[in-house]
Amino acid sequence: MAEARISFDLAAPLMRTRTSASLVVIAAVYVAARLCHLTSFGLFGDEVFTLWTAAQDWNGLFASVIGDVAHPPLYYAILKVWIDIGGQSLLWIKLLPALISIATIFPFLFLCRELNLNLIAPSLALWLMSVNGFLITHAQEPRMYSLLLLLTTCSLWLLAKLCREHANSIQIALCVVNLLLVFTHYFGWVIVALELVFLLIWRRELLRSFIIGSGFIGVCFTPWVYLVARAARANPSRVDFIWNRPPPLSELAGYYGNLNGPLSYRWKVFGTAVVMTVFVAPIIAWAAQVIRTRSSRTEARPLWFLSLFAFGPVALAFGASHVLPQPVWAFRYLIIAAPAYLLLVATATERLKSRRVRIAFVVLIAGWAGVSGFVEAFNRDRVAWEPLVQRMIQAEPDTASAKPIAVYVTDPNIGNTVQFYLDKAAGARFQIVMSEDLTRPGGDHWWVAFIHYDHENQPLLQDSLKEAGYRVGDIIEARAPSHRAVLVPVWRRQ
Repeated sequence: MAEARISFDLAAPLMRTRTSASLVVIAAVYVAARLCHLTSFGLFGDEVFTLWTAAQDWNGLFASVIGDVAHPPLYYAILKVWIDIGGQSLLWIKLLPALISIATIFPFLFLCRELNLNLIAPSLALWLMSVNGFLITHAQEPRMYSLLLLLTTCSLWLLAKLCREHANSIQIALCVVNLLLVFTHYFGWVIVALELVFLLIWRRELLRSFIIGSGFIGVCFTPWVYLVARAARANPSRVDFIWNRPPPLSELAGYYGNLNGPLSYRWKVFGTAVVMTVFVAPIIAWAAQVIRTRSSRTEARPLWFLSLFAFGPVALAFGASHVLPQPVWAFRYLIIAAPAYLLLVATATERLKSRRVRIAFVVLIAGWAGVSGFVEAFNRDRVAWEPLVQRMIQAEPDTASAKPIAVYVTDPNIGNTVQFYLDKAAGARFQIVMSEDLTRPGGDHWWVAFIHYDHENQPLLQDSLKEAGYRVGDIIEARAPSHRAVLVPVWRRQ
């Protein structure tokens, strides 16, 4: 027994050294994945709106964000300062969310330390975050979701630290982070609410101070609520998100399949099967072990802590979307569940009793995530619209006609994107026109811009235009794994 203890004591420093080395390597992969192909796809839709909003003066910025009513203003303000410093080049704009995402590494590892995870789990969890296509995509979009992920991770770390140390300085820091969190995205309030639930169950002695801090956040947030409510009453259509519908049950598996990493859109069924086996089995085994052995509250706390924040936001959003008049379900909103879920998978895998089973699951989970990330890196479901718009401009002769050529769209995201690149290319000969039916525009000559998804069953728009009696010119298009972006010139037959 003494010899075994001595052998273990000698091996422990080596294990820590190897773990530290693996974390450094994985962190390098994390950084590289977020910087690779950073500018390959340009800006699209909401990214364009974000840049337009942040490029205004401060009065215009806040007026636009309030009128949009969809998101709080913090990220827009940060982006404005960023572009005031470095300009509006695509690299500089996209570098901001990438750097914010990279900064998430630090609170994530601090959270691991607070949960006393010091062997396999931190390395495996960071690997899962490093190669996850869903997280990489949002790390490269100049939207608020990289900041939402960073602040969520900081909040969870400080909550875990507060439960261990009970220091006033930590309570203040948690209050400040949560204040920034709710001003980044309304789903930040979900994290605050779940933290309240956790303390109510596990740390009631901290509940009073947390409620006081949350009340302070609520007071600070109230003026924003008033301004947005007034804007919503003035323009009720802004709160009717027609793109959002109550999610079916399959969306639950779809979300976690996104975090685990589906190989492609064609592999969704297979990806769901993997979720239900390889990724979820260790979590079930850990929960069964805690319940069966009646583990102490200290031993059980990491399981329930991670489970609450891994599944709570998704369950709340799913239920609310079936109860509220306006559904609130969107995968990108639920990025707040990603760090807890991936850490839960990794920690549960590390706690598997059998060494052989544990190694097998680590290899399967890490391998699946790595292959999925590699495939998604080379098959990004994005299209670069700028070359398409440039080809459209080149296809039109530069005439002296004072009347601009209409470009009909049904999707405001497409309209904003095409307009953005028209403005960059000085394409004043074109005018974006919103239309509910692209087969019935007006004039003698026009363009239509749209996205055709592979799962759609209706005929191609260019075929419908031909059947309606119009003459269709050479199609300009670019393909992605699940869709293609299309620009079509159309003439009325004489």
